[in-house]
Amino acid sequence: MQPPSLLLLLLLLCVSVVITRGLLCETFPEPCANGGTCLSLSLGQGTCQCAPGFLGETCQFPDPCQNAQLCQNGGSCQALLPAPLGPPSSPSPLAPNFSCTCLPGFTGERCQAQIEDPCPPSFCSKRGHCHIQASGRPQCSCMPGWTGEQCQLRDFCSANPCVNGGVCLATYPQIQCRCPPGFEGHACERDVNECFQDPGPCPKGTSCHNTLGSFQCLCPVGREGPRCELRAGPCPPRGCSNGGTCQLMPGKDSTFHLCLCPPGFIGPDCEVNPDNCVNHQCQNGGTCQDGLDTYTCLCPETWTGWDCSKDVDECEAQGPPRCRNGGTCQNSAGSFHCVCVSGWGGTSCEENLDDCIAATCAPGSTCIDRVGSFSCLCPPGRTGLLCHLEDMCLSQPCHGDAQCSTNPLTGSTLCLCQPGYSGPTCHQDLDECLMAQQGPSPCEHGGSCLNTPGSFNCLCPPGYTGSRCEADHNECLSQPCHPGSTCLDLLATFHCLCPPGLEGQLCEVETNECASDPCLNHAGCHDLLNGFQCICLPGFAGTRCEEDIDECSSSPCANGGQCQDQPGAFHCKCLPGFEGPRCQTEVDECLSDPCPVGASCLDLPGVFFCLCPSGFTELAEYLIPFGLGQSSLAGV
Repeated sequence: MQPPSLLLLLLLLCVSVVITRGLLCETFPEPCANGGTCLSLSLGQGTCQCAPGFLGETCQFPDPCQNAQLCQNGGSCQALLPAPLGPPSSPSPLAPNFSCTCLPGFTGERCQAQIEDPCPPSFCSKRGHCHIQASGRPQCSCMPGWTGEQCQLRDFCSANPCVNGGVCLATYPQIQCRCPPGFEGHACERDVNECFQDPGPCPKGTSCHNTLGSFQCLCPVGREGPRCELRAGPCPPRGCSNGGTCQLMPGKDSTFHLCLCPPGFIGPDCEVNPDNCVNHQCQNGGTCQDGLDTYTCLCPETWTGWDCSKDVDECEAQGPPRCRNGGTCQNSAGSFHCVCVSGWGGTSCEENLDDCIAATCAPGSTCIDRVGSFSCLCPPGRTGLLCHLEDMCLSQPCHGDAQCSTNPLTGSTLCLCQPGYSGPTCHQDLDECLMAQQGPSPCEHGGSCLNTPGSFNCLCPPGYTGSRCEADHNECLSQPCHPGSTCLDLLATFHCLCPPGLEGQLCEVETNECASDPCLNHAGCHDLLNGFQCICLPGFAGTRCEEDIDECSSSPCANGGQCQDQPGAFHCKCLPGFEGPRCQTEVDECLSDPCPVGASCLDLPGVFFCLCPSGFTELAEYLIPFGLGQSSLAGV
């Protein structure tokens, strides 16, 4: 790869240095946002070719017309770029707007409304003539100086107002000329004298010569380049100042080196930080603070914004209200003022004005200042707002305990009657019982009304009490129920809640629990207070004698007898040779004389033996089975 020619490098350097307000494609990496492509124009001026869906000088805005639903009914969308509000180095903070151009027959901000007449009087914005085409669609023939489908746009650029190569931009309702480097003004009509800039474009030790739209630096020996920025010789060991990058530039007769400066620094060695506050736009007393390739406006407390042009609304600021005591805050440019309510004054309505200064209290009275007003303290015998009237209440025109007051405007008396009296002077007794015939009775629950002077009495029916018979009489206060029971107060009566074992209206009757035969198995019942006791027959147990006792559990049968349990009893099945209810009696088998004559009978449990007399050699054993009643003889 061949090294770049000196002429090309000088051209790039000239662009990066001279065009301070333009777009520099080669110097700054990716100056176009959102995938835009930077295209270099003449004199190093650059422009951004934006990717679909983005627009703006650096493609920084999303195109609002990408939303196909913005303009309805076939309307076409046109993006409107905002005018820049910030310094030259900062992008516009506003988002682009859009405008819809509607098809014939539709109108509205988004072409959402249909119109019946395709050529209404306002279709061509009163700046052209509307006629119907063969297709049935209306078409506007605009007057000179106007354009657009409905002649709604002023064609400011048709007269080519921008000179010196300026590009006319229709930023409705006005135009903007995009001037090429070296020219300025509303129509790019003024040549910029770069040599008068501070600092100038040419370094110290050189001469600056202004040209139309540009300038020329006259370099001394050993310096070359549009700004004499090329120095003879290799890069110095220390490099360039302020982070600049040194680059070798081969020339015709010798080698030069060039310092590529970072943003915010210029000069052959990047040693100069230009004062960006020279042409600052700080307004309303804002102080410019220089920075690297930019500046900051330090605004007074009543202004804000990047250039201190936005008024601070002190009335909406956080903290205590600016205006006190009900005053209304009204904002103004760079300040505010308070509109105070009556009786208050001062910058913040903090002063309570003395209303007694202009008061007209009658002589002898005392003026008392209040908030936004005053009052007159009258001496005895005087009344009224200004104590200018005679007090007619001194003659005591009102009856009894009625309260007398005076009209503060006319001085006439007014008697405020006590309950039960009426009339101008409260002398008339009010018959509350007679009034009950025309409305609800003052006595409730059927009570009888008896009128009295200034009042009335109520004769209450049984069960009610109170001055109007409004309260239910609590019959339980006399404790009518039997001790241990609970009294429940009801409307004009009561009810006794009896505990178990008591009954009756007053719970005075003891309940006979034996009346329901609660005991089982023929047991006897003994009535108790709030209960009963069952007297069980032998063989039964339990509260109600409901349990059959197992008499066999105690083994009542003797001599091996087998016990059989029965309801309330038991039965013993005896072994042979025993008898009795419990098999406790042994059977005497010898009572039946089972032995032969002459032999003796020997009774034993369950058996007997015959003892033979002399002459007999054998002892015969006779077994008498239980229940046979006789014995069997076995071998004599």
